Amino acid sequence: MVTLTMSELFVLQTPLAELILRAAVIYFFLLIVMRVIGRHEFGQLNPVRPHPPAHHI
Repeated sequence: MVTLTMSELFVLQTPLAELILRAAVIYFFLLIVMRVIGRHEFGQLNPVRPHPPAHHI
């Protein structure tokens, strides 16, 4: 069984520069994908829900 102290739980195993670089790469990848696909086409990937009927009084 592995026992860890509270201070050991929050020690970074991965260098901070690598974490920042990974986050930036993922952010720019998603940004480019959203630009290429476009919002309109991306919205069409969502399931279509019919609108409830309007109630007129």
